Amino acid sequence: MEFNLFIVPLTLIITQLIKSTPIKNTWMPHISVVLGGVLGAVYALYYGGDLMTNVVTGIIYGASASGIYDAAKNTKEVL
Repeated sequence: MEFNLFIVPLTLIITQLIKSTPIKNTWMPHISVVLGGVLGAVYALYYGGDLMTNVVTGIIYGASASGIYDAAKNTKEVL
């Protein structure tokens, strides 16, 4: 079992907290992906895992937390 799966619920919680700020909701999927990468890096540094592997895994977990479809849809709306 992957112990870095905590990234998904933690990303969801932090993203929900950020939604209460004046930041536009169209940026939430992107923030979620970046946040997942940062949490993956923190996990790798704290537990001594491979940094690149955990950052990529964190990005994937962040993307799954926000939904890739929402990121593409919101980016298209902004452009």
